[in-house]
Amino acid sequence: MSGVLIFSTSFLTAVGVWLLGTRRYLQQHGGTVVTGATLWLGAWADWQQCRDFARAKQDSRALRWSNAFLLTQVGILVGIALAICGI
Repeated sequence: MSGVLIFSTSFLTAVGVWLLGTRRYLQQHGGTVVTGATLWLGAWADWQQCRDFARAKQDSRALRWSNAFLLTQVGILVGIALAICGI
């Protein structure tokens, strides 16, 4: 049960970080927002672009957004693993 809770919380947080953080940040700072075939292709493309933007411009805010998105992805994987194990 904990795995499902962690998964669902991480998933919803990931969508929020992507739509309200990473994507919005790229739009405001001249980045190209990528539309993918699926939700996660677009999210991962935006994450990569945000990370590259942060490194190129030495922008700590973009780096925080990309790290937050990556952390939510780790949470999703942990939630799936725990749910498979029945925890």
